[in-house]
Amino acid sequence: MNRLCNCVLAFFALVSSVSAQDKHPSAEIFGGYSYLNFQVKLGFDPTPVDRQSAHGVGINAAVNLSNHLGIVGDFSYNAKGVRVPSIFGPNTGNVQHTYFLFGPRFSVRRDRATGFLQTLVGGAHIRSEFGGIHRTTDLALAIGGGVDLKISKRLAIRALQVDYLPSRRRLAFSNEKDWLQNLRAQFGIVFRFGGD
Repeated sequence: MNRLCNCVLAFFALVSSVSAQDKHPSAEIFGGYSYLNFQVKLGFDPTPVDRQSAHGVGINAAVNLSNHLGIVGDFSYNAKGVRVPSIFGPNTGNVQHTYFLFGPRFSVRRDRATGFLQTLVGGAHIRSEFGGIHRTTDLALAIGGGVDLKISKRLAIRALQVDYLPSRRRLAFSNEKDWLQNLRAQFGIVFRFGGD
């Protein structure tokens, strides 16, 4: 936790020392590939069974209030057919993760690149099929950041965005909850509107 606080403080120090551009984009829309590494837990069992990776799509839109501060809405969908062990032998099923998150984004803008950190809150809808369908929608968080490389006034490439995605999960047949520890990486195209 101390390391995270130190990184955030260092980022704010860097932001305050960077000279502002004449104008920043008023809005940015990202679309691209999403890779999710997630914990697999059966609906009634709080113990992690396995870690799996899923492919999908990510979309987010940011409204920039200033050169350094924006508000972002983030959506991603990832799906995977998985095989997990059970007392009756291997169990095959499907898992789908849908995240919808909102929050602030802090950016450092240079002529050719923009780095950002974001802290988002929202929900995660997880649908799993292992002999039956179990759905849950619960609290989710995202803590992460990324780098955009400017191609032109209106276009950039998101070289990489990485987010730590903890999400709450209700256990089936009980009121107990636990946390899933997930990681997400994304890259794709950023369309920029307004500003310089």
